[in-house]
Amino acid sequence: MMNVVDPWGEVLLDMNLDYPSIRTVDIDLDRIDKVREKMPIIQHRRHDLYTLMSPTVIIVGIDDKSEEKIRWGQIEITTSQIFFRSTLTMGLVNKKPVVAGHVLLSPIRCVERFCQLNPEEINDLFQCTQLIAGKIEEYYQAKSLSIAIQDGEYAGQTVKHVHVHILPRKPVDFEENDTIYHELAHHDKRKQGWRQEKEMADEAKILRKLFYPDT
Repeated sequence: MMNVVDPWGEVLLDMNLDYPSIRTVDIDLDRIDKVREKMPIIQHRRHDLYTLMSPTVIIVGIDDKSEEKIRWGQIEITTSQIFFRSTLTMGLVNKKPVVAGHVLLSPIRCVERFCQLNPEEINDLFQCTQLIAGKIEEYYQAKSLSIAIQDGEYAGQTVKHVHVHILPRKPVDFEENDTIYHELAHHDKRKQGWRQEKEMADEAKILRKLFYPDT
């Protein structure tokens, strides 16, 4: 008996026969490559036995051609909004930025609260935060950065997916410095100021050049 099974476990051909036979099956090699890239091996590991703490950020390419929909908390985003990807983290542009260059970083795995991240995700998320924050500060010619996580409803979190806010800061961008925390808590509750997908995609393309210079 012989079966043909794809990497995701789907049986493509079942040779449940007790006599000699020949059969053929079409195999989509492109689909196999995509499935293998998305196999959640990280989530399947036992963290008490295996750890993959990387001392450096491993940058992964972004494929816009697939127009893939990605679950981000309770909403969906597209790859066109993503400007950075590592093995465990993605960087995306903001639909309603508080200041120019206000970007977001999230674990790729959909996790609502910070305490639910595994050690590898925490390690990668903050290494990516350090890398991206430096690039954003330089690109927007800022003098400082505000970096924040709104962890839970009463902290102002509206998207149920852990994310880090990176905001480039300039002199007197706010009359009172603490005003930025009020803006973070309320900016996405106002009706005006929401950006269109094309504007977000255009910004993502510009920011990608900071991390993918050959694209």
